Amino acid sequence: MPTTEEARPPNPSGDRRGPRPEARDRRPVIGGLWVLFALLLVMALVQGLFVSSGIRTVSYSEFKAMVRSGGVEEVVIGTDRIRGTVAGDPADLSGRITVIRVQDPSLVKKLEQYGVRITGERESLWGPALLIWVVPFLLLLVVMAAMFRQV
Repeated sequence: MPTTEEARPPNPSGDRRGPRPEARDRRPVIGGLWVLFALLLVMALVQGLFVSSGIRTVSYSEFKAMVRSGGVEEVVIGTDRIRGTVAGDPADLSGRITVIRVQDPSLVKKLEQYGVRITGERESLWGPALLIWVVPFLLLLVVMAAMFRQV
């Protein structure tokens, strides 16, 4: 009965140790790179959707003019920005605005004077940080681990 060494046919170089390293199949590595590229593309698209979700950015002076004309129905005042809803259909995203917040002590009085509903907001930095940095990093680690397992 032949041993396993004798039963194996020789490779092109004539020995029975198995395929040469350069003859190994490179398809798993290339497939993994395509998966990594597709994953990065999807993450970029998702991040683009979160950054530009149809909310129009206006200047602070334009925002104050909109308040004076009665065009602003509601505002949410955060630490660094003010989000507002312009008069019209509340479900319409084109009726939403955002403004970089400026230190203006008379802003709340002006908003109350023109009948604008005011809400305060304490913004959390953990949600966006997790979404933008940690989740893609973990996905990248998973893809790399899968690629190394195949190699």
